[in-house]
Amino acid sequence: MSISWQQKEKLLSEETASKDDGIFGSALAIYKNYAVVGNYSYPGNNTRKGKIYIYKKNEEDEDWTKVNDFNKTSNQGRFGTVAAISDDFIFIGSTGTIK
Repeated sequence: MSISWQQKEKLLSEETASKDDGIFGSALAIYKNYAVVGNYSYPGNNTRKGKIYIYKKNEEDEDWTKVNDFNKTSNQGRFGTVAAISDDFIFIGSTGTIK
């Protein structure tokens, strides 16, 4: 049996749409029609504060739309290193200090 995969859509953040830094998507969690994507290096410049993005899949055309994003203000927090989602809860991990 052969399985074939095709890329339907590529999710990008506003910050990484013009470049491929390899950090956006460092954490990913999917539950039903929702996806949580982490970028622990946001906004770059060695600050690594971190940010997560929440996307929802439209059931009619199966396109993904960003519905929200969150970031932290402390440098080196690496918010968004790990992500999990279940029911009405989103859990975000950080390997740094969050203030």
